[in-house]
Amino acid sequence: MKMPTLLKLRSASIILLLFAIAANLTGREVRIGELAIFYMITAIYLEMIEK
Repeated sequence: MKMPTLLKLRSASIILLLFAIAANLTGREVRIGELAIFYMITAIYLEMIEK
């Protein structure tokens, strides 16, 4: 059963949020560009898993 794109993006945003929280807890600076790149990579990864 294929996941709708909206659900995939929601999953990617949850993973992104967890990444940002983990980086914040370790005291690492997270830039918006890093988060955007990580978000795109996660979305592509979820797209590849579906195929």
